[in-house]
Amino acid sequence: MITPRTLLPLASLLVLQAVLPTRAELTFTGGGMALRLSERAVPLSLRLTADGTEGLDVRKPEPLAEVQSADGVWHAADRARKRGGALELGFGGVDTTLTLAVEPGAEWLAVRVAAVGGTRPRALRFLALNTAFSQQVGERLAVGWDSAHTVCVLPTSPQTAARILGPARVTLEETVAAVNRGEGGVLPRVRLTAAVEEEAGGARFEGASAALIACGTPAFPAAARAAARAAGLPGAADASLYARDAEAARGSALIVRAGLRDADRLVRLCGALGVRQAVLSADAWCAPGGAYAVDTRAFPKGEEDLRAFAGQLRAAGIVPGVQL
Repeated sequence: MITPRTLLPLASLLVLQAVLPTRAELTFTGGGMALRLSERAVPLSLRLTADGTEGLDVRKPEPLAEVQSADGVWHAADRARKRGGALELGFGGVDTTLTLAVEPGAEWLAVRVAAVGGTRPRALRFLALNTAFSQQVGERLAVGWDSAHTVCVLPTSPQTAARILGPARVTLEETVAAVNRGEGGVLPRVRLTAAVEEEAGGARFEGASAALIACGTPAFPAAARAAARAAGLPGAADASLYARDAEAARGSALIVRAGLRDADRLVRLCGALGVRQAVLSADAWCAPGGAYAVDTRAFPKGEEDLRAFAGQLRAAGIVPGVQL
């Protein structure tokens, strides 16, 4: 029973709740998802709007971004503020600040490094998420998926590199221990990360970008192609962005490490083997530090030489391809 004596404490409690600051959450929506962050720059949720599935493993909260100082130490983002479509981040122990432009796409959220303030870091990880789907993990595209759902941090600029933090595979000992605990098994706990290293090839942080895709697994290839086309990635205008979707890929293929000067020799080798398709391995054409920057050690004029190399193969009836 509420008496006049109890009304005063209740009123005081209500006043106290009214004046205390509430913990803010920052939300970015679009592309079939809603990403929620705390004001401490920790991802709280990545909800797929189609069926309400949670796309993050939130058992171990970790920061959305990190910067590496000149002494090699990584500093985690520890504060965040939303201004319109921009996300402003600060980092513990350094005066570096990072502004990310976050824009909704048709089936993705586009994240771009708009500005770096304060002391410039040696490297940065500007988008890092712990995926809830890790039955299978793709390190080249920073993607984790199971039979139903996929989360991907797709690099969409030459200086951006996909990174997987944490073991992408589970050991037999870990699996046995989980079974003994009655858990039935264990999945890898990995962070899907978009990173850029400024010293690699002289690439600047500003302009580095990635597309965050969270969707049903059957819809992922089309969503990734659309995001790549929207970003203007090399070859993205071709509907057969992924080699496995090309008809020629259903026959024999030769995966090689080669450069421009090896084109004639590769044509002769494919002819001798009866191979219709030659695929450059990622370490043959990708420069260190970027998922799509052409390595000028193998192709001195960059993309121009890579196109010339592909043209020589096509002229000989060989379908060229590259690994991503």
